[in-house]
Amino acid sequence: MRIWIAIVLLLVGAIAGCSSGPSMVPKDGQFEYARDGVVAFMQYIPEHNAFHGRVGNGSDESLLYVRVKVHLSNGIELGPSKPAHLVPDQSTSVWLDTTDEEFDSWSAHIEIGQRGSEADEHGTGSEADVEVAGDIVPKDADYEDDWNGMQIGISYITDHDVFYGVVHNVSDESLLSVRVRVRLSDGIELGPTEPMHLAPDQHEGFGLKVMDEAFDSWNVHVEVGQRGSEADSEHGLGGEGSDSG
Repeated sequence: MRIWIAIVLLLVGAIAGCSSGPSMVPKDGQFEYARDGVVAFMQYIPEHNAFHGRVGNGSDESLLYVRVKVHLSNGIELGPSKPAHLVPDQSTSVWLDTTDEEFDSWSAHIEIGQRGSEADEHGTGSEADVEVAGDIVPKDADYEDDWNGMQIGISYITDHDVFYGVVHNVSDESLLSVRVRVRLSDGIELGPTEPMHLAPDQHEGFGLKVMDEAFDSWNVHVEVGQRGSEADSEHGLGGEGSDSG
């Protein structure tokens, strides 16, 4: 897999001078992408009326919930592909069937769950309902993380069967509709909490009750609205990292 990733990196390096905005690819053209550790290649296969390619992890950390979408010039969106959890140097095949509608160009977009963003072929942008996942936490461990100006700390209190935590806004912008969820290893999901609106340097505590569930690990997810608006994006700070090592 490392050889394939290296080849794509070389191909993309040859066209690195393109503009930062998204661009359309001719129907018979090829999409090549390498940014933020993600390496991807897509092309249209007329014989199957489908798009086929690969997406790989060229970074030194795991990438979770990697998905690919294709936007056609006729306005139709294909995908996203099935989420892939990629360890370093791992890649996976992508196949997206299209429709019978005519189109003459297309663009591919890559959603990267771990970074809470959508990356198109030349840059990045945000998209609602993007879930970020990290490592699973043992039952008796404390969890702390710092995501893009937001800090969270959470612990499971055995004596009370409850998760207690605090969310702290350390950015210089307001965070709207911040909600916390906890997913247990037995498949139960706790929450979300009531929405919290946090001004800069404001923090707020929360609790999530466990109802006699048997679990040995858990992960935390945080949903937060776009800064300065009520539009929601989901940015999980914990996650199901065991799927990708």
